[in-house]
Amino acid sequence: MDDLRALVEIRKYNGYADSLQTDLIIRECSFTIYLNGNRFISLACLPQYLEELAYGFLLSEGIVDRTDKIETRDFDFSNRTIDLKVEVSQDRIDNFLNSGEKTSGCGSGLSSPLYGEQQKFPKYNFYPEKVSRIMKQFIRRSELFQQTGGVHLAAL
Repeated sequence: MDDLRALVEIRKYNGYADSLQTDLIIRECSFTIYLNGNRFISLACLPQYLEELAYGFLLSEGIVDRTDKIETRDFDFSNRTIDLKVEVSQDRIDNFLNSGEKTSGCGSGLSSPLYGEQQKFPKYNFYPEKVSRIMKQFIRRSELFQQTGGVHLAAL
């Protein structure tokens, strides 16, 4: 169908009855991030915004604390790989790889405890009813989620 979606035949169960149906599903890809020429991590993701995903992953996991410490060296979309030159100590990379922990969520992910000085984030007050309302609006606006019911959504 396209890079994001595929029509497949599924067996759908309703109580004790089942039937064959065609359903629209998401096509994920494997995306590999290299740091300074060394394989760092492979992620399951949609085949869109891969460079942004690489930068966001390095920032959110604390590998780097600023995007100016990342320089794109080689982005190969056809093989879904990116090799980033990063200004970070090899100890920080090794710490992430050696102490990675599984986190909850679909498919699990790696997360690493941070040692030393940690990035300070501003404090915000979040109200549950507002978060719930915004999440519902977000889901309604995601065409891909509406079509498949099987994508993760994120926003800042």
